[in-house]
Amino acid sequence: ININSSGIYSLQISNICFSASDTIIVSVNANPPHIDLPSSIKLCTSDTLLLNAGLSGVQFLWNDSSHSSSLAITTPGLYSLTVSNSCGADSDTISVVAAGPPPSVSLGQDILFCSFDVPVITPVSSNVISWLWQNGSVDSTYSVIAPGIITVQATNDCGTSYDTLIAALSPGIPSLLLGADTSLCPGESLLLFVNIPNVGILWSDGSTNPDFSAYSSGSFYASISNMCGTSSDTININSLPPIPVLDLGIDQSLCPGDLITLSPGIAGVNYFWQDGSTDSTFSTIQAQFIILTISNACGFDTDTLMISENSNGPQIDLGPDILACEGNAVNLTSGIFGVNYLWQDGTTASNYTTTVSGTYILQVNNSCGSDADTVNVMIDNVPPSVNLGGDTLVCEGQIVLLSADVYPGTSVTWQDGTSSSIYSVTSSGTYILYESNHCGNASDTIDITFSGTAPQAELGGDTVLCEGQSIRLTAQADAETSIVWQDGTSSPGYLVFAPGSYHLTTFNHCGIASDTIFVSYEVPPLDFDLGPDTLLCPGESIILTTPQTDLLITWQDGSHTESVIANQPLLYSLTLSNACGTKTDSVNIDFDQRSLSFELDHNINWCAGDTIFLDAGQSFLAHYLWSTGDITPEIQVASPGLYSVSVTTDCNSVLQDIEIVPDENCSPDFYIPTIFSPNDDNVNDYFTISYSSSFEPLFVACSIFDRWGNMVFNTNQVSFAWDGRSKNSILNPGVYVYRIQFTYLLGGSTFSKLVSGDLTLIR
Repeated sequence: ININSSGIYSLQISNICFSASDTIIVSVNANPPHIDLPSSIKLCTSDTLLLNAGLSGVQFLWNDSSHSSSLAITTPGLYSLTVSNSCGADSDTISVVAAGPPPSVSLGQDILFCSFDVPVITPVSSNVISWLWQNGSVDSTYSVIAPGIITVQATNDCGTSYDTLIAALSPGIPSLLLGADTSLCPGESLLLFVNIPNVGILWSDGSTNPDFSAYSSGSFYASISNMCGTSSDTININSLPPIPVLDLGIDQSLCPGDLITLSPGIAGVNYFWQDGSTDSTFSTIQAQFIILTISNACGFDTDTLMISENSNGPQIDLGPDILACEGNAVNLTSGIFGVNYLWQDGTTASNYTTTVSGTYILQVNNSCGSDADTVNVMIDNVPPSVNLGGDTLVCEGQIVLLSADVYPGTSVTWQDGTSSSIYSVTSSGTYILYESNHCGNASDTIDITFSGTAPQAELGGDTVLCEGQSIRLTAQADAETSIVWQDGTSSPGYLVFAPGSYHLTTFNHCGIASDTIFVSYEVPPLDFDLGPDTLLCPGESIILTTPQTDLLITWQDGSHTESVIANQPLLYSLTLSNACGTKTDSVNIDFDQRSLSFELDHNINWCAGDTIFLDAGQSFLAHYLWSTGDITPEIQVASPGLYSVSVTTDCNSVLQDIEIVPDENCSPDFYIPTIFSPNDDNVNDYFTISYSSSFEPLFVACSIFDRWGNMVFNTNQVSFAWDGRSKNSILNPGVYVYRIQFTYLLGGSTFSKLVSGDLTLIR
């Protein structure tokens, strides 16, 4: 039964003994399977991708010959699937593309920013296709405008990576206040203090501690800073004068009825007398005990004076003679009050100030009497001023002279007790000069160190290098010596790989040295050509000349001339050389010793049908020209006549005539049969050629054809025998055509002849 429609089919079979039956349900599906895989799909690094056609009831065939309904993919590539059922088959391919690894992202450390900043966060990432920040931004960077938690999501086809950082707002920099300007008394100090956390501190002297002690007057500056800015302040400190020393002088005597006025003349202080008065002067007409206290912000001082009544005149004492220094002012004090004063120049003050040497006289008087005194003032010399200069570094072997520049009356002492005004120093050490006179003392110290030697710069002689070579220039220097090359570099070595002028300067405290080297480059000699090998005729010569060059010239005989005369059979060679190489070329000079000879007869007999070979060939290369126009060593002639040949070499030329004349006594020199019977009776079984004794065949080419033009036999043997067969097949009787080409030697001449005719084969 043939089934072509759906249904339930039953079969029952039986015989006389048994029966049996079976049923089959047949579903007819006219649709072959159809598969549609995606054109491509991405595979992430280290992932496994499961390909599934999504079909059932079909057979599967993947490109790796597997038959599973799905295929596990771990590597990119092109994959194919064929599905089939009884109704047909379908196939599709899918390209699995490498998608790379999943993304990675790092925002780095938490950040601290200032209120006026907008930090930009640039993640360190790889393999990221898209971004998503916590505020919905999809840019690859994020601008922070407020403190908080910053989160980023980085995504590609293979996954998602996250990272978070905290952005905190840094406090602004506070204002710095050092306090109001103030004043200090001598010996006092002011402690300034910055009590602000998490800031950098910088005082005007470069210190960075929180506190700063000011011991003198001046402007003191401090600044504080953090990442958000800087704040600073300045405080001015003035110096208050010290409390002056109060001296009311010696006790005074008062004449009856006189008035004594005490006037200390100290400005900038407060006065407080024993009677409670606060004037800057105090007057009295009676004997009493005077007490004065002066004060300012830095302290106070007190002195007393006894005024007694005395009817005697005043007593004046200006003290001993005075020795003062140039530039100083000498103040002469009377030391007495309540009197009239008269100095030698007519002035009437109680004190006298002078800056010049001289004799000074003071007269005093009151109602009780008068007195006078004289003092000599000598102003001479100045305070010592010692300056040995700064500490000195000198070179080994040098001598340093230290000098004491002093005024007369000043004593000089060096650290070793010597007192010369010039001190010679030859070794390292500390040297001290002390100077002293009535104006004061002074000293100075200098450290002198002997170290180092004068620098050297020696680059050597100018140098020639070859292409591709380099040279390293070296500077000899120690730790105290500086190096400067012409390009400003300072390394101990300098690599030269180009032509030019190279300059080295070395210097230290001992001096300066320099040197220059010129480096030039040469190229190796170039190829040159002396010309081709040359063949000369006997007695000839040529001149071999070198190319125009400044290279070293050397010929094969050791000579160095620019040219040589080549007049001998010899291999001449020339070598051009310099420091960078050599180039050599040679030329072979030979002489043509060839002589031309002929073996041709001047007269050669010819028979009809003959082809004669005329051979003028030499054993060496020569040029040929026949009267026929041929230029080969030999020609073939097939007719009588006068023939000539010209044979030339570079140095010789010969002309010969050859006359080909008809021979009246021509006779055949070979016999060709016209019939043969190859029937194996040992009689005339072979077709062959017979030659006369004078005929010497050199070459024979025989071809035999049937009547339809088919070649049945062919040979190049001088002596041959044809048995009437072709390709081992017996030929039928009949007439055949032969064609025979002879090349032979006759009478010392070579001839060529073509013979053709009929041949009858019988059985």
